[in-house]
Amino acid sequence: MKRISQDILRALFDYDPEGFLVWKVSESNRVRVGQRAGCLDISSGYWRVGIKGRCFRYHRVIYAWHTGEWPPLIDHRDNDTQNNKIENLRSLTPSQNTYNRKDYKVKEH
Repeated sequence: MKRISQDILRALFDYDPEGFLVWKVSESNRVRVGQRAGCLDISSGYWRVGIKGRCFRYHRVIYAWHTGEWPPLIDHRDNDTQNNKIENLRSLTPSQNTYNRKDYKVKEH
């Protein structure tokens, strides 16, 4: 899947240090400049945002907005899927992601 460039993301959004994206341009009559972008997907617990007809998880867009990268996995350090502050996000490997899950338990032998 082709990712949206950092330049385009920065043209569309400002980043609010509280971990939110704010529209810089109005791409439709439902979007106002200065309005918080996206919505919370209650079923998954993740924020989502629509960009150019595609839906993205918020934390992935914020990470790409800051770094220009779209790594396969991005983790919330504090395991709070609604805390999308850039300092709470990090790229990691699948094994690191498994270890950081809330339900990870070390089995005793």
